[in-house]
Amino acid sequence: MRKEQRRGVFFGVLAGTALAAHFVTSMSSTRMTSVAMATALVATQPVWQALIATMLNKRLRHSTWACLAVAVAGAASASGADMQAGTGAMAGDALALAGAIAQAVYTTLSEQARPDVSTPCYSLLCFSVCTVELLVACLVTGTPPVTFTGNTWLALLGSAHVPPAPRSVLAQFRARPGAGHSG
Repeated sequence: MRKEQRRGVFFGVLAGTALAAHFVTSMSSTRMTSVAMATALVATQPVWQALIATMLNKRLRHSTWACLAVAVAGAASASGADMQAGTGAMAGDALALAGAIAQAVYTTLSEQARPDVSTPCYSLLCFSVCTVELLVACLVTGTPPVTFTGNTWLALLGSAHVPPAPRSVLAQFRARPGAGHSG
């Protein structure tokens, strides 16, 4: 590793940890509050992103803040302001907010890492850290890491392999001399 990449690697590792925290908190929140409320609260990530940017002395336009306010209002109305009573629901809401904040931190750390390392290096590093940390969390909590049914595995495999097929056909068509040109 070159000296100039150390900063990017450091921020990439931290980004992976923030991403793992996002997944743990946001997924856990759906077990404690409604999925609609958890989704609406996690969708506040851009607000947290803007607040972090402001703390880092980046000036945002007034129109950005106005748009964020409209988005939050829309998310609240879409969730039906699903306020459930009870400490379990409130804890789930807090976890969902923590998930939004962790996602904003992940994005901020990624922005810091990306200028110093290549996309493949960053992706491998960040997502490997996230994966290992999530697996450790599953082992510590006794949570099965994978509970997919056979049909779900087939759907996942299909989604991973079927979409590239049309792209490769289109790429081959476009690569032919005279393809797409009439006359």
